[in-house]
Amino acid sequence: MISNKIRNIILKQWKKNGVDASPGFFNMFGLNYSKNGNDIKKLVYEYYGGVENVLKRLNKLIDKKIHITDGGYDYYCKIMSFKRWHIDEPIYVEIEVDGDGEVFIFPEDKLENIKDAYNNEDYGWEIKDEMKDSINKWMYYNITEKYGIDLEVDELFVV
Repeated sequence: MISNKIRNIILKQWKKNGVDASPGFFNMFGLNYSKNGNDIKKLVYEYYGGVENVLKRLNKLIDKKIHITDGGYDYYCKIMSFKRWHIDEPIYVEIEVDGDGEVFIFPEDKLENIKDAYNNEDYGWEIKDEMKDSINKWMYYNITEKYGIDLEVDELFVV
């Protein structure tokens, strides 16, 4: 539980400088996300005027092109939808990936089309997991850490 004193200081700081949801910011107040995550989420939702307002803000991101370059990956994707189940969980995201992107397949030392790699019987599952990880990392640094809204890829489709 976040004390009222700390809560008020954080809200005042956010009003002055914008939301900072980085671990370092919360550490200044003796809070950490793994221990105080639900209280921090509630505070973020309160700052934005409730969960519905957070979802309205997120809905502005639907269909926006996102460029992911991570490891051997270079592709575009877009957010298709958001689902929120419970405060204990992140807001889940459905992603559509442009299959014309590229991935470097290290064991075979070759560049491959994302769609072909994703559909490969031998390593397609690994491609899917790595793309989810890359998109989750992008969302963390570009959304969660900046705005305090916890997101996670739920479904990923390659077209």
